[in-house]
Amino acid sequence: MSSSATGLLSRIDGSIQLARTRESVPDVKTRILYLDRLLAAVRKYSEPILAALEEELGRSRYDSYAFELLPLARTLKYLKRHLPDLASERRAGGTWFAFPAKFSVIPEPYGMVYIGSSWNYPFLLALEPVAGAIAAGNRVVLQLPLRVPRCVGLVKRIIEEVFTGDEVICFRDELKCGDIFARGCDRIFYTGSIKGAKDIMKNAAEFLIPAVLELGGKNPCIIDSDANLQIAAKRIVWGKFTNSGQTCVAPDYLVVHSKIRKEFFNVLSDEIRRKYGDFPLNSSGCGKVVDSGAYERLNTMSCSGRLIFGGEKEPSSRRISPTVLDQLEADDPLLTEEVFGPLLGVVYFEDTPELLRVLRRNPDPLAVYYFGSRNNVVESLKKMIRSGSLCINDCLMQFSNFRVPFGGIGKSGMGAYHGKLTFQVFSHDKTIMRQSSWFDLNLRYSGGKIKEKLIKYLFHH
Repeated sequence: MSSSATGLLSRIDGSIQLARTRESVPDVKTRILYLDRLLAAVRKYSEPILAALEEELGRSRYDSYAFELLPLARTLKYLKRHLPDLASERRAGGTWFAFPAKFSVIPEPYGMVYIGSSWNYPFLLALEPVAGAIAAGNRVVLQLPLRVPRCVGLVKRIIEEVFTGDEVICFRDELKCGDIFARGCDRIFYTGSIKGAKDIMKNAAEFLIPAVLELGGKNPCIIDSDANLQIAAKRIVWGKFTNSGQTCVAPDYLVVHSKIRKEFFNVLSDEIRRKYGDFPLNSSGCGKVVDSGAYERLNTMSCSGRLIFGGEKEPSSRRISPTVLDQLEADDPLLTEEVFGPLLGVVYFEDTPELLRVLRRNPDPLAVYYFGSRNNVVESLKKMIRSGSLCINDCLMQFSNFRVPFGGIGKSGMGAYHGKLTFQVFSHDKTIMRQSSWFDLNLRYSGGKIKEKLIKYLFHH
């Protein structure tokens, strides 16, 4: 084991010991101070952050503000404002059987939290869960991704400036998650791929560590025969091709009603040209694929089926123009694997039963998108298709509302966060019962025919 790994483990051991002694849990004022400092640091480094995102992901300044910095700032401000209420003890209803006891619930920190972050939104997906864990009173071990080193370097610098007492310890690939779990981790929050999640869960199972998994999946985008095609195309192009398609909740493939296929693709092509120009690779809005491995994977995928639109590539800059393909086999990777890039595979449907059959080929998407106004189809999607969310006549925007949970189900993840859940997911609700010693309800103790008749009556009624 390298000296850097040994040093990290020593720091982690010390932090775990502090997490075990509840006397070290910071009070609410201290936690708010940490959140204040974190927000100030993100603002301080906003220009270097924007430059790093442009260099490594080819992302525009507007998109970096809209998809990363603004949501992060909103989370920090929300937690600061609501933390006194979120962290306070709250009353709970009692039961006559325990009369005159009073009940309450108090959130307590898990202790030491492992957070595994992802490269596609390297600041938001690292610092938002860190903010929730710190707000809840935990200490954190944060694993940073390898594929965006400049962005990760900035995340590490921010963490080290804000947290000076090992409240948050960062590492990349110096350690294995199993090494950390074995030392006494109390909670896992992982954002990434299904493959990575399986490795996490195998290690977590040995030590019975509860986990939250934020994954992805094959998010279908349905365009029905009565959809507003102009609006659908505009919102799909924005939702799919922002960040070069490297968004877990982006539309992953199109399911188009056969009746409107030609008309829709004319409108979709016009919208891509309007947004990216006749030469998308020359557009500042056309982002980069994260690395050469991801580029080659997408390049291979794009050779399938029939090209409807796009297909231009520039290996030297790792850019692929917005690309739409149809006439794909059912087992084609474009229709069976999460794409995570600027490629859209297309399938068609004639009626609702066929639509449901298509969707069930890839169970448990993080999101289902439907463009149309047929209530019977919406009801079928609500009741018959399991998914993290269902978004009607829009895409991605469900992620922007902090009043609703964000998370997957089944293969798209487990657990949810955003808003108050960003605090609650890192807190254990402890029940407090305060019983009186001046009154003792005799009914709770066994013995006697009358008591037996009464308890039997209560059972049947």
